[in-house]
Amino acid sequence: MKLWQKKPAPALPPVGVGLYDVHDALESTRSGQVVLGLGETGPMMLDLEFSHTLIVGDTGSGTSGLVRTVLAQALADGAEVVIVDRARLSHRWTQGHPDVTQVWTLDEIAGELVRLGEELERRQAAAASDALNSRRLVLAIEHRAGLAEALQERWMELRQTGDPKRSPAAEALQALEWCSPLLGIHLVATANSGVWMSAQARAPYGIRILSGRVGELAWPVFTNGLPRPLAATSRRPGRFWVVRGVTTVPLTALHLLAEEAQHLPAALIAAARREWGVA
Repeated sequence: MKLWQKKPAPALPPVGVGLYDVHDALESTRSGQVVLGLGETGPMMLDLEFSHTLIVGDTGSGTSGLVRTVLAQALADGAEVVIVDRARLSHRWTQGHPDVTQVWTLDEIAGELVRLGEELERRQAAAASDALNSRRLVLAIEHRAGLAEALQERWMELRQTGDPKRSPAAEALQALEWCSPLLGIHLVATANSGVWMSAQARAPYGIRILSGRVGELAWPVFTNGLPRPLAATSRRPGRFWVVRGVTTVPLTALHLLAEEAQHLPAALIAAARREWGVA
């Protein structure tokens, strides 16, 4: 008789999730739902009306690919997308898309955030009068850490006598992060686990998705102190862990090629026919 038994590691989803693997789930999602990939028991969904999303991982771990998965489905559902990417490295697949705005420089980012802040105020006023009927808006922020500080520093360079001390763009960013997604605005941000990100900056993001590459020191910071699962370490891009309450569950992200993301409805038809490529 065994006096002890080794606790089994949690079941991991398969490696490499493509359109065909989650085709039925993608076809059956309601507006505001996004298929992230496969979890322990099947497709794993993200509800854009629940909370804002923070995706944490180092370079090459698949964070931008997971953001692309979210944005492609939001666009296919008729959403407007705004992408903030100071590094100018991600989401070239969206260039020329009529429903996508990309900003890179701090001045461009500041102007767009102020515009979005005004749109938020309009939606809040409409919601108060039960007249809210607005198109969904998804704001994607690559490398969220340090953005508010950079906006404030730039504002201090440009600020004139009589201007407020606080950057209007930083104020708008804070308001957007703390707004209710029920107003039709969802933020999905990425963070490098090796770059310091304040608790204040992390707090608005109720959904946390961590790459398997996130180290032992960064893990409790982004999970509010949850223990690291035995099977959490993975060098494979696209392997993530989703924080759910006081537990973490494994996820293998849906990987979309650039042309699949650009033409998702047609790609779904091709996937159903097992024709790999866009029809």
